[in-house]
Amino acid sequence: FEFAQSGFGHELRGEWERECARVYVAQARFRTDEAMDAFLSLTLAEQRGFARRGIEVPLHNGERSAWYVRRQTVQEAEVDATQYGSDNKALRVLIHRPLDRSSSRPRGALVYFHGGGACVADARMYTPLAARYAVDNNLVVFNVDYRLAPEFKAPTGIVDGYAAVKYVAENAGELGVDQARIAIGGESGGAYIAAGAAMVLARRKESPLVKLCILSAPMVTNLYSRLGKEAMLGIERDHYRAQLWLDELRASDIAAQAEDPWVFPGCMEPWLAAALPPTVIMTSEFDIYRRVAEEFAALLVKAGTLLDYCVHPGTTHVWYFDMEHPTSDMFWSDTTKILE
Repeated sequence: FEFAQSGFGHELRGEWERECARVYVAQARFRTDEAMDAFLSLTLAEQRGFARRGIEVPLHNGERSAWYVRRQTVQEAEVDATQYGSDNKALRVLIHRPLDRSSSRPRGALVYFHGGGACVADARMYTPLAARYAVDNNLVVFNVDYRLAPEFKAPTGIVDGYAAVKYVAENAGELGVDQARIAIGGESGGAYIAAGAAMVLARRKESPLVKLCILSAPMVTNLYSRLGKEAMLGIERDHYRAQLWLDELRASDIAAQAEDPWVFPGCMEPWLAAALPPTVIMTSEFDIYRRVAEEFAALLVKAGTLLDYCVHPGTTHVWYFDMEHPTSDMFWSDTTKILE
């Protein structure tokens, strides 16, 4: 997939970045059939604990992530989301603000949805990422603790996401936010929530509430289940069984919901895609969701709502979580370019 109007000039050479390759090889033992058999035999709590450790280690590695956390404040809000169509009376949102308060003008906002396949982790764990979005871009970041599958099946997380967007938009002045500069976004499973929330906005003709949608490494189409293992590329084949596990956790009946946009937003109707907020899609050259990102980008090109598309060369899925990684700033500088 190519997007001729892209403002990014990264050159793809088919070569792995050295540190990304080292980490991927080091984790190979976790991707064998035997390892996956063992993982699937665990209780859900044990599965989540294992997955959380894999996320937490890069997120909290080194001094840079700690530096960003020290340069922001976090306020916890409990939102009665029932006023926005959810049944959640206590939607937790962490509000991250840069420490620098030299300007009294309202800031732009990012309503952020954390990754973890919409089944693992919580907002607090992603504090370093939310802090960096806030500090680097002088934003108020609303880090949403949406409810997780399988306890809450699709579309519960998406409905929580939509409610968070409405909360920020309707209370912008009180929250110190410029109502005309609200973005939404997330990575991986959080991009699924963001895309789903954007879909609800489109359905309700409320897309103008959001200036921009940023989807990083988005888990948004049914490519894995639709094509089957034999059609998977190498890194996709390694991830195949884990993806089916994630899909089954989100869905009430995966066979009946194989093309349900609440489970796979990439299956939304073309008219909804055409009504989405302007959207930027970012992925990595060797991302487990690169072809997924390409499918969704192609849908939005036809719909006229793809604002930009970026592939980071040599890198793997959400490699930028580790802020000590030698090329992580490539993602963060590109994100700032988008938000500016």
